Amino acid sequence: MLIAFLIIFFVINELVISTATHQQLGFNPYPFGTTILCMIIHAIMLVVCIWYCGWIFGILLFLFHLFAFPHSTIGWILNSPSLFYSPEKMLGLCKREIALLPVAIITLLAFTIISFFATPYKALYEFAKTTPLFLIIAGAVLVLGFIIRSIISYKISADENF
Repeated sequence: MLIAFLIIFFVINELVISTATHQQLGFNPYPFGTTILCMIIHAIMLVVCIWYCGWIFGILLFLFHLFAFPHSTIGWILNSPSLFYSPEKMLGLCKREIALLPVAIITLLAFTIISFFATPYKALYEFAKTTPLFLIIAGAVLVLGFIIRSIISYKISADENF
């Protein structure tokens, strides 16, 4: 269940960030509905983060999700191919993402309810506390992803100046 939580956390985080980015760029044909669906996802995500990590670390993990830290460290790789889409393909991608939001809500809600019965409270926190290698590897991956993104962003901004 811990691995499923991490996978669902990152996938739904990327879906919400991608939807919000496309809405900011003006590709979203349904801005009001997607905002409400994303708010529902955030509320459920807060509950599941608190369940798996406890109050303090759960709220911190939720804030990481809310401020898009997983996306800015390793998730941006998943959105890189969409930079080369034409506006028509981007609109189609945006509509598919919007169609996935209700599916994400149902999946996250079902996973949350199952977690209440199948996993103990603070399961991820206890796992990370007893397995420090997990934290070291996760931290190294996040730092490495952030460094790679910084280098790529710097190269892109340097190329735009010429």
